[in-house]
Amino acid sequence: AEVLKEKDINPVREELEKAAEVIDAKAFSLVPVESKEDFQEKGKILYEAVKNNGYGLTLDECIECVRFRVICETWNGIILRENNTIETLHRLFPNLRFEKAEGEMDHTYAVDFQVYNHDTSCLICAIQVKPKSYLQNAPYIKKARAANANKYAAYKEKYGVPVLTVISTSRGEIQNQEIIGQIKKMIDEIR
Repeated sequence: AEVLKEKDINPVREELEKAAEVIDAKAFSLVPVESKEDFQEKGKILYEAVKNNGYGLTLDECIECVRFRVICETWNGIILRENNTIETLHRLFPNLRFEKAEGEMDHTYAVDFQVYNHDTSCLICAIQVKPKSYLQNAPYIKKARAANANKYAAYKEKYGVPVLTVISTSRGEIQNQEIIGQIKKMIDEIR
C-alpha cells in the first residue's frame, strides 16, 4: 500500500481533526465502513455535527475526513507509528529485543510488542503504542483506556511484567518521555 507523505495530506486535515473531536462518538462511529456510501453517510453525520460551529467545513471535506481516518490513518497511524516507535526504542535500547505480539495477544491484553533483554531473553515489559489522541478525554477514549487498563492488569498477572503505553507520532517520536526512564529502571532491576 502507498504511504502518504505529510505534504500530501489534505490541507484542512487539522481543522477536520478538531471538528471530529467535538462530535458525539456514537454518531461518528467508524465501524463498519465498508463502501463509498458508508464514507458518505458517516461524512454527513460529521457535517451535521460541525456545520454551525465556525469551522466552515464542507460536506466533501467531512467525507474526506472519514475516508482519511479510516483508510490513511489506519495505515500511516498504526503501522508506521508502531514500526517507527520500535525503531526509536531499539536505537535507545540496543540490548532489548522487541517482538511483535500475535493478534490474539494484542486482542486479549492490548499488547503490541513484548520486550526482552537481548542477552538473557528475560521478559521485562510489554508495549502498547498509541497516538497522542489516546490521551484525550472523549468518552469513547476514556472507555478504551479503562478497558486497556483491565487488559494490562491481566497481562501483568499472567506474565509478571507491566504493559507500558508509549504515546508517539507516526514518525516514532515518543511523546511521553517518562516511558524511557521506566524502561531504564526495569533494565536495571533485572541486572
